[in-house]
Amino acid sequence: MYPTMTQYRNKLVENKKSYVFIVVFFLMASKGNSQSEKKSFSSRLYFPFGIGYLNSPANNLKPGTILNMGVEYRLQDGNHGPYLRLNLDNRSNSYQRDAVDGTNIVQGKIKFNDYIGGVGYRMGIGRRFRQFALLQGGLSVCQFQNVAESGQSYVVENKEKTIPVLKAAGGIEYYVGKSSAITLEAGYIWHLEGTPFVHNQLSEGAFGISIGFSSTLF
Repeated sequence: MYPTMTQYRNKLVENKKSYVFIVVFFLMASKGNSQSEKKSFSSRLYFPFGIGYLNSPANNLKPGTILNMGVEYRLQDGNHGPYLRLNLDNRSNSYQRDAVDGTNIVQGKIKFNDYIGGVGYRMGIGRRFRQFALLQGGLSVCQFQNVAESGQSYVVENKEKTIPVLKAAGGIEYYVGKSSAITLEAGYIWHLEGTPFVHNQLSEGAFGISIGFSSTLF
């Protein structure tokens, strides 16, 4: 079953605090600079956002959804050159029997909250098109459920596991304005070790492709 718009909105609300914290952190970093420096900082600060399709072929997981939220600082003016990016990405899959270690639920959902950061590079293709590449690393918090005994009844308990991840991504942008663009991004996330899956291998990751928008605040 495909997720509804209500589920997308719930994901946004769930991660609003973390995303706002990242935004505030970057904005406060410019405090104390001159007026011209502040203008330069804000003009280089972008907020990419995207929603898309997620596939985890090696994990016996069904296709799911990915929600990308980020803060990007471009190291030079203009829509080209190197940049830094922090991301809070949310992934959600349905799993089948024996796909996830640590749960006795035959069919359920597993969610990943990826806290990652890294560097990238952007180059031009004509007047409005840009292509970019990005390499990030960080941690992912996996969330899934398990049924446990509680006296003479059963309760559903929430379980979590934190694992290191590495992400490589690339894509294209079409600029509809000087500092706003429609984006198409594809990336692969590797689960490096300690995954909640029964067969723990480096190749057990996820491929995602998303469409979104990127712009400055001002």
